[in-house]
Amino acid sequence: MMLKQLVDFRDFCYVWAVKQQGESYAEFRGKMKLKAMYGTYYLALLMLISVLNYKAGNPIPIPRILEENVFAQLIAGLFLLVPFNFFMNFLLKKISSLPIDKDMSPERYRMLRPKVIVFFILGMTLAIVFPFLLDGLLPPFYN
Repeated sequence: MMLKQLVDFRDFCYVWAVKQQGESYAEFRGKMKLKAMYGTYYLALLMLISVLNYKAGNPIPIPRILEENVFAQLIAGLFLLVPFNFFMNFLLKKISSLPIDKDMSPERYRMLRPKVIVFFILGMTLAIVFPFLLDGLLPPFYN
């Protein structure tokens, strides 16, 4: 079921990219749009870990260089994206044997559009609102 959804979203993102920028960049742009959609859920997972870390009294020490150096913060952020990128590339490679529906019918495109929008908005909501709710609802884990 999840792979079928991933295939549907991959096809939708490809057709969406073709409509926006043409056939030449569609495969790359389609993968980027798909990664951005699923990236919201990865961001929600990172935010959950951050809130739990905060509620536990910050047991993971932050190196001093990350507190003061913006360049080091950017590098650390890129390292957080590496596992997500590997996982998405693995999933995309797993479904690469299924051909992309390049001639998607307009009815199917219109049917998938609300599904994709809801999926993306739900991911953004989880990434933004969920940490605030957890912070307010969970008591601190330390004395």
